[in-house]
Amino acid sequence: TPRDGGVVLAAYAATRPELFRGKSVVELGCGAAALPGLAAALLGASVVLTDVDEAMPVVRRRVDSVAVPNVTVAALDWRGGVGGLAADVVLAADVVWLADLVEPFVACAAALLADGGRLLLAHQTRSTAVDDALFEALARRGLACSEVPRGDLAPDFRPDHIRVFEVVRGGVG
Repeated sequence: TPRDGGVVLAAYAATRPELFRGKSVVELGCGAAALPGLAAALLGASVVLTDVDEAMPVVRRRVDSVAVPNVTVAALDWRGGVGGLAADVVLAADVVWLADLVEPFVACAAALLADGGRLLLAHQTRSTAVDDALFEALARRGLACSEVPRGDLAPDFRPDHIRVFEVVRGGVG
């Protein structure tokens, strides 16, 4: 089943088609549902859905079952580099909940982002210490983070426990 953040992020993407049309997109930790990445593809992006190697069979089955154009899948371990991938937009939903995920996630997202690119992150606080580490790690890499106002999220997809952030290199989105 899709995680709450993935549903919220996919719905937000649908409100911002200009961010995706003709762009390259990488979804980090897409999981079985891969909703944000599939939404981006439907909005005209060329998308690479990524997750750990063990998740690839279920991700491939998902992509085959929905027949969305311009979608490929790739195994990506955040600790092992980005394998030549680059993106105008990086999508991530519910992917950082443990302290040991913060640095690998931020390093991977930063390495993927093309100049002028942005990370759209749907995040659920599970630990304020992890949140603090996440936002500090983003700032250390010159990535500016701003929360998307709740009123800008899709009207039926504004749960109190999910926040969406736009992260850009050196400034606000």
